[in-house]
Amino acid sequence: LEPRLRESAKQRIAAYSGLTAEVRGLARGQTIGRSQRLVKVAVQAPRGIRRTVFRVDGRVVCIRAGNQKRRCKLPALRAGSHNLVVTVTDGDAWTVQEIVGFRVR
Repeated sequence: LEPRLRESAKQRIAAYSGLTAEVRGLARGQTIGRSQRLVKVAVQAPRGIRRTVFRVDGRVVCIRAGNQKRRCKLPALRAGSHNLVVTVTDGDAWTVQEIVGFRVR
């Protein structure tokens, strides 16, 4: 299982470092078709971005370094429930995660 940050921890990290992340293109609980696979992450990182990692069901599917575009084309997935975990680390090693559970039809 992926480590998960509590909302209160995310709020403290955002208050101290300014680091926030928001997944776009995929909402919690959303059901997608097999062809709808592009997800993006909007990031606020005043101290710069070191790395963005996208995982589906615990498997790394994309890694973006620095200011590379923070988007990922998910691999073809079997029908059923899946979890996307996006971990963003800033230049001072602060880390936030966004976790989105979704379904593929």
